[in-house]
Amino acid sequence: MRAIQLGLAPTDGDSISSVPLTFNWSSVADVTLYTLVVKSDSGETALKELLPPENCIGDVCSYVLNEPLPANGIYKWFVKTRNQFKENQSEKSVIAVDYPGAPTLQQPVNETVLTDKSQWTEMTWSEVAGATGYRVVAKDLTSGVKFVKFDVPVAACTGGICTYSVSDADRNQLKNNRIYKWYVQASNDIGKSQSAKFTFSSDF
Repeated sequence: MRAIQLGLAPTDGDSISSVPLTFNWSSVADVTLYTLVVKSDSGETALKELLPPENCIGDVCSYVLNEPLPANGIYKWFVKTRNQFKENQSEKSVIAVDYPGAPTLQQPVNETVLTDKSQWTEMTWSEVAGATGYRVVAKDLTSGVKFVKFDVPVAACTGGICTYSVSDADRNQLKNNRIYKWYVQASNDIGKSQSAKFTFSSDF
């Protein structure tokens, strides 16, 4: 197989400060599977995606990462190829990730158990210096539905804490014996960052 050419995007030495992040590399004839791998400087795998050749258009293959990588720092990315005869691997490109500061979630605390819908009144997180807006997201892990997805202005932050007031419509989406995940994205004119992901559950 012909060697994979990286260097399309992101190139070796690039600094990444926003999402989405698009990975591009050259297509290779007769490949049945591409594997995109991103590893931290310490060797931990931050991303591993198995991609069919249908992801390639012409001579270029692409994958779009819509969420930030786990943390700021140095990462290496590369692509493996496979066909019925052999496997091959590209050279590694080094990128530096420097997102805006990430929010720290406050309430509901991780693994909170709600025994009544009325207990879910607000979602709070730490204010991020330089942020121009926030997006709060809550997702039902059973159905996969993001039933809360709202943009929150910086005016909702007071004393270093930002608050989203949960509506009756939000509460009515809760079902018994479900687990929910929530997180917050901060944004400014440079890019976006994302908090850790907390869960809460219902036991009515």
